[in-house]
Amino acid sequence: MVYWYGMRNSTKKKIIVAELFILCTLVVIAVAGVMLRTQSLGKEKDEIGVASAETASSFVLPLPAHQPGDSYASTDSAQSTPQETVEIPEEILTDEAVPGEEIPAAPAYPSYEPAQVRGDIATAQEEGASYAVTMAMDEEARTILANKHADTSQITITCFGDSLTKGVGAQSGYPDTIWRELAPFELYNLGLGGSPIAGFTGVATPMVYRYPEIPESSDIIIVFGGINDSFVCEEAGFGAPGIRDTFCGDVDHLFLRLIENYPAAKIFVVIPSPATEFDSLKEKNPGLLSQEAFRQELLNRAAYYGLEVVDLFDMNCLNPYDAMVRQSFFYDGCHLNDAGYEILGRILAARIVGYLQSR
Repeated sequence: MVYWYGMRNSTKKKIIVAELFILCTLVVIAVAGVMLRTQSLGKEKDEIGVASAETASSFVLPLPAHQPGDSYASTDSAQSTPQETVEIPEEILTDEAVPGEEIPAAPAYPSYEPAQVRGDIATAQEEGASYAVTMAMDEEARTILANKHADTSQITITCFGDSLTKGVGAQSGYPDTIWRELAPFELYNLGLGGSPIAGFTGVATPMVYRYPEIPESSDIIIVFGGINDSFVCEEAGFGAPGIRDTFCGDVDHLFLRLIENYPAAKIFVVIPSPATEFDSLKEKNPGLLSQEAFRQELLNRAAYYGLEVVDLFDMNCLNPYDAMVRQSFFYDGCHLNDAGYEILGRILAARIVGYLQSR
């Protein structure tokens, strides 16, 4: 009996030793696995970092379409963002976009000149002049929107432009205001910081290459650009209609392609107000053309193709050369603040309503 009892204790000890050995083995295996996984993750992170550097210029996708009832809020910070660059797909590059290539020019068009040009800098520098116009236009827009009877719940709106469309300088941009005022079926914000219209600048990705981002379902397309072109363009880059990779040639090409690819859409061309930031750039580079030259070309091309124009420059609306406007509605010498974007959004929303109610 004593012998059997001793044997049982011995067996228990062996079992305990065996279990401890197995447990230690499992711990060693687990630690080794964690170390191998850490090394693997580090390697993957390095590979991803390399891939990210290589694909940092991939296309910026549009914001998800917003359904009725969903909130539409910009995620951009109030700080200015650096110029962005996106990779241009080969099929777009081959769309008659060879730098300097001459393509058949559109027929000659008459020069478009408004009856009264009120957007000149000298007029705007009269303190309060642009402020009074801006407030009057905002009040008119509020009235139109408060009394609208057009059904905007089934339309798709695309805002296509640069940092002014993206909403740099504020918590939300003018597309957010359009969304709140009209509650469309879908709204896309295709603003890209630093994006010019033309391909001659070599900065960011020009709108003339980005237009395929615009959804085919768009009923309203707002084209708002040109200010980045004016910041860098000299005589050689201005060009003429029919010469690609110049401002005039690429504006013509962009408008033509929009009409061809979105025949059912109503296209609004927004002419930006002059930017006070241009003055310091002009001092550094006297060869820069006047801001008026870019406004005039946008007007000429829009008039030729029969596109709707919202000329903030001519209307002297939101003109930062007016000190009251700059202090009230601008973040810097180019970008608006929240109050400025709200006013711009209401003005554009009212123009959309006016178009829909006139059909």
